[in-house]
Amino acid sequence: AGQTIIVEWTNAGPLHSLWISNGYAKSSGAFSNNARVKDVTVALWKTGAGDADYTVFQHRLEDHGVEQVIDIPFPQYPLRKLLLRIDSTYAGAKWQDTCVNEFWTDFGM
Repeated sequence: AGQTIIVEWTNAGPLHSLWISNGYAKSSGAFSNNARVKDVTVALWKTGAGDADYTVFQHRLEDHGVEQVIDIPFPQYPLRKLLLRIDSTYAGAKWQDTCVNEFWTDFGM
C-alpha cells in the first residue's frame, strides 16, 4: 500500500475513464498467490489548474483479473495530471508483492 502511479499529459483531451487489469494474470494460481489492488485513491488535476487545485476520489476494485473501469467524475474537462495510489490490497496466498497486469486511460476516442 502507498505505491503510486503518476501520469502527466500536455494537450490531452477529456479523460473518460481508467481501466485496470488487476493481479498477476499469468495463470489462476499466479493470480491468487500474489496480492492484488483492493482500494485506490485517484487524484486529478485539470488543465490550467495549480498543483494545490485537484479533485480526489476513492474506488474499490473487485478481486478478479478481468478488466475493470474507474469512471472519471468530470469527463468534460481536459486533464494535465493523474495520480493513482494503492491504499489497500487483497492478500496473496503465497507472496506479499502486489501485481497490476495492465493500466490504461480512455479518452473516449
